[in-house]
Amino acid sequence: GWDDIKRLSRYPYVAIGLHPASYVRLTENSTDEIRRQINKALNRYREELKSDPEFFAYPFGEYTKNFREIIAASGFKAAFGQQSGVAYSGSDQFALPRFAMTESYGDDERFRMAALALPLPVSDITPEDPHLAAGAPSIFGFTLDENLVGKIPQLSCFISEHGKAEIQVVGKNRLELRVTEPFESDRARVNCTMPGPDPKPGEDQRWRWFGLLF
Repeated sequence: GWDDIKRLSRYPYVAIGLHPASYVRLTENSTDEIRRQINKALNRYREELKSDPEFFAYPFGEYTKNFREIIAASGFKAAFGQQSGVAYSGSDQFALPRFAMTESYGDDERFRMAALALPLPVSDITPEDPHLAAGAPSIFGFTLDENLVGKIPQLSCFISEHGKAEIQVVGKNRLELRVTEPFESDRARVNCTMPGPDPKPGEDQRWRWFGLLF
């Protein structure tokens, strides 16, 4: 309840973020409806907490290019999806990754893996809009940081419903994953990992991690 939220908000290491007024999928909704949902939530937040939220989280981690642009123009400092990965200085501030820690994916081993994970720096991600047309074959692409070009053979990518993906290297450091069969479910994940620096004796292997949710 609001009393609990107000109590939490007084702690210096707690930040209270914002969802839309209704926790519903908005990827199919109009710009006006998305703004209405955000403004309704903002008004209630201001009424109860006497301040403005700095952070936003997309319901279910799902957003469109248009949804992201609305959030970026609404005064937030950052917004979070639900794609697995590690945020770093080159991340899109309005599509930040996060590791889910749930009853099914939150045991000690997973927490340790996520806490030790390193960013896998990429840019020029395609498709630019994560909301894909139903039934269409897909090509996922990104440009890998030049400092990691020598480790491309160690990169592994997995696509939901399709398993381990064949990685096509275009030029020096442009990578593409092709999916010829349409996805059956309404959510698709792409996760790419690469081993980090060689661990010292007694240390765990750390992994670089980059994820997408479509």
